[in-house]
Amino acid sequence: MNYEQLFLEFSEKACEFVEKASGVALGFHSVADGILTTDVEKLQRLLLKYEVFDFSNLPESISSVEDFLKGYLFTFTTGKALQMMIDKKDIKNWIEENFGKGTLKLGGTSANMAVALASFGFKKILVYAYPLVRELAELFPNIESIKTVSQDGRIVHPKDGWKEEKLGAIHWIFEVKKGQKISLSGKEIVCPRDNRFIASWNPVNSKLVIADHFKRVYLERISEYPKFMLAGFHIMRDVYPDGETVESRMEDIASFVDEIKKRGAKVHIEMASIRRKRVRKALIDILFPRADSLGINEVELSWIAEDLGESDEGVLEGDPNAVSTTLRKVSEKAGIGRIHFHTLGYYMLLEKNAEKEKFGLAVAALAAARRAEIGSSPSCDDIKEALRHPLSETGLKASKLSSSDLYILPTKIVSKPKLTVGLGDTISSIAFSLSDIDDFV
Repeated sequence: MNYEQLFLEFSEKACEFVEKASGVALGFHSVADGILTTDVEKLQRLLLKYEVFDFSNLPESISSVEDFLKGYLFTFTTGKALQMMIDKKDIKNWIEENFGKGTLKLGGTSANMAVALASFGFKKILVYAYPLVRELAELFPNIESIKTVSQDGRIVHPKDGWKEEKLGAIHWIFEVKKGQKISLSGKEIVCPRDNRFIASWNPVNSKLVIADHFKRVYLERISEYPKFMLAGFHIMRDVYPDGETVESRMEDIASFVDEIKKRGAKVHIEMASIRRKRVRKALIDILFPRADSLGINEVELSWIAEDLGESDEGVLEGDPNAVSTTLRKVSEKAGIGRIHFHTLGYYMLLEKNAEKEKFGLAVAALAAARRAEIGSSPSCDDIKEALRHPLSETGLKASKLSSSDLYILPTKIVSKPKLTVGLGDTISSIAFSLSDIDDFV
């Protein structure tokens, strides 16, 4: 297949089809991100001071400085994205004292997706942000198509729907750059890939509470937003300070999903980096069977494979044969008909008649490449600029494994990305939002 021709042809049609796309709702977390570029000298000093020399026994969450540094070292050494929740306020304070807040930008999977879709040209986007305090609301861009539900039930831009002032959550994004070097135990470690480690403090919405005013208004207007993308499960806890369990919280979300599916909505789950095994199990057992679609990367897929008692050999390395085999097993065991896997170099879509979604995948690939290049969300017109980047050789080789229910698309490679945060959100949200492209071709 001539993939360069495919990308060219679809880039020219992108705006036309986005104009006709249905509305999308997004929940359940939006947050302020603190963006920081890794200072290798500072990182090395801290690793030596706290005697962290490897990331063996990587913890599920951050309860100590050593836990934080192990997570940071994992991403630096492997080039793989990782997100871990901060459990203790004194560790949150230690990070802030040592690194500051960084450059505050809008973050959280739901908010990232909302901005990606709105910037691209999608016309109807309803994003859930709770609690929507002023500092968070003001981080949303002035794009008219981004709406939320205010506490008094109005559909408004987030800047017109906030209540209260204090920012109660921050997710620190530590960007690592390919080629950065540190030395530990006489051994040089070279970062193999641009990526990020995320340390998240979010006690105010760790339950993923769905406010009554949002439920009511969304159910009334569901025909305007027939696709719902769920995310944020990585910020949940096994057991909360008041004794409530993650299983109870997941059942509450499942009840909402059941309601919206009865009314015809399609539901996509975006995995993100869920380190807590009990949270993953609750998600797999309770929500996966209700989902129409799943978005996942190589790290997340390896964890899910382990949770389901399957081999994850080769998955973390992105080996296409291992990934395709594992996707089929996850689909069969978890009961999800559509799984969109994304990694550096290629996307893999497992679904009946998977090739029919190649338009959405290609457009998402160009949008992600352009975002990586410029460090912000592109418009549908702007993705043509990404055509000049080369196709991944790894992806071209992987594409030979395509079959009737498995479509593999090699992606464009940006050699020096400005930013990696939000790439997965861009990829999944655009591809899912265009997944019914055949309905209006």
